[in-house]
Amino acid sequence: MTDKRTGDPTLLSEMDENDDAAIYAACDLKISGKGTLIVTSSYDNGIKSKDDLKIKNVTLKVTSVGSALKGNDSVRVESGSLMLISGQSDGVRTKNTDVSSKGNQRGTVEISGGAVDIYAAKDGISAAYDVIVSGECTLNVFTSSYAGQSDAASSDLYLVVPRTSYSTDKDYYAYFYNEDTGVFRKFEYETMVYSGRSASYYGLVTKAPSGYGSIAFLTVGKGKDPSAVFTDSISGQTVNTQMNAYLYSSESSGVIDGDWVSLSSGGGNSQKTAYSSKGIKAGNEIVISSGNVTVYSKDDALHANSEKLENGASGKGAVTVNGGTVTLTAADDGIHADGKLTVNAGTVNVVNAHEGLEGNMIEINGGSVFVYGDDDGVNACKGASTPLVNITGGYLEVKTPSGDTDGIDSNGSITMSGGFVLVKGGAANGGMAGSVDLDGTITVTGGTIVAFGGICETPGTGSVNVYGSNSTFSAGDYVLKDKSGNELVSFALDGQYSSCWIGSEHLALNGSYTLECNGKTVLSWTQSSQSEGVSGRGGFGGGGFGGGGRPGKR
Repeated sequence: MTDKRTGDPTLLSEMDENDDAAIYAACDLKISGKGTLIVTSSYDNGIKSKDDLKIKNVTLKVTSVGSALKGNDSVRVESGSLMLISGQSDGVRTKNTDVSSKGNQRGTVEISGGAVDIYAAKDGISAAYDVIVSGECTLNVFTSSYAGQSDAASSDLYLVVPRTSYSTDKDYYAYFYNEDTGVFRKFEYETMVYSGRSASYYGLVTKAPSGYGSIAFLTVGKGKDPSAVFTDSISGQTVNTQMNAYLYSSESSGVIDGDWVSLSSGGGNSQKTAYSSKGIKAGNEIVISSGNVTVYSKDDALHANSEKLENGASGKGAVTVNGGTVTLTAADDGIHADGKLTVNAGTVNVVNAHEGLEGNMIEINGGSVFVYGDDDGVNACKGASTPLVNITGGYLEVKTPSGDTDGIDSNGSITMSGGFVLVKGGAANGGMAGSVDLDGTITVTGGTIVAFGGICETPGTGSVNVYGSNSTFSAGDYVLKDKSGNELVSFALDGQYSSCWIGSEHLALNGSYTLECNGKTVLSWTQSSQSEGVSGRGGFGGGGFGGGGRPGKR
């Protein structure tokens, strides 16, 4: 076969490894010291290790077409000042997800110190396994147009393979050729492609070279050289420059048959990219324990998958925040977890997103969480477990605009045993939109929840006492007091909202209460029953209409 740049004969193994980075190591690579290193790659990756890549102390600037930093087994940044720029790919990437002979899990990106700025056309960090952020670090991630890149995927070619046909024991290739010459391009896993409400396909991606008129799609055994397997002429088809993806339908003797299709983002925010340009993406888990993390993404800001890994297990699809300050701006989800999304401590601020927090199970145990979502603020979606939003402590404030939106939406149930929740829903009525919407039940046994917007659901038997009102509430500082004038709850509204319900451990049966705004009484009542002022499960707006997953590429 031929070299991808010069057309000269070369071996696949040499081409795949030695020729695709400005700095390449066929072993572990450590870059450290107090000096400055500037790396520019106009062809592919900036710095790449076949195994582990570690950065310490150095001032480093990498500008590349491909990934700025790539460690097949791991990438670890302990300290230093890093500026990483990728014009057509990911900022930081790992590849392998198996376990080494020493029992070490491969595929992790870990940032435990230093200042790291990432500007990537596609994913800021794409870890095949985990992303771990700890220590006194500052991490800023910008993707796609936020990174100054507007045409990152113009030469991307996708191979879309059904779940039932995809195999981790195979490598997938495209063979581009003319009468006299040809080149193999290997596909790498990038994302899951959704059909309806389920992730039904694997989305694989490669770069399409120019100047070739024909193409064949192929599979070989894991790690095999396709040029050694396909030695005779391959029957292919004309390259379709109007489509960016090929949909697998069948396979015979390693040759894939299918149809050309156009792959786009599908559901979600129309402003998101058609390709994966997530801020931080992991195949198993994202854990943020400290530091300052800021993400501007034209896709999900944080995203964890739960797909099958090379070690034989399925990824957890978990995102966990144990501390630090996390600030997120996203065109799609602020945080998406295929599995469980957990906040134990720290501050999470989703400044802007289509859906603020989304996961199969969402748990808030502590910390301060502020969410703005222009669809749902918090959404427990369908997955491997029954969807659940569970709040045991901390502070959660959710805001959504007017329209068919929900502040908190669970395709299962909601439970709360502590903490404080303020929902500022934009919908005036219940039904298809509201402050809190669910398919199952809502049970509040402790803490306080104050929900403005359409009243779809309220806690019933077995929960704390609830008071509801269909009044209109203006912007201002609010205080809930008992009959002795003791302050029980305080919060602020930044605009006008219609309807409200309050469920709180502070509301005692037969107790008298007032709600004041800027010192003036706006509500006054006696809690004569468990549910005062609301008509059972449906509240004022009738039964809710549960949201669900949406079609499109994740």
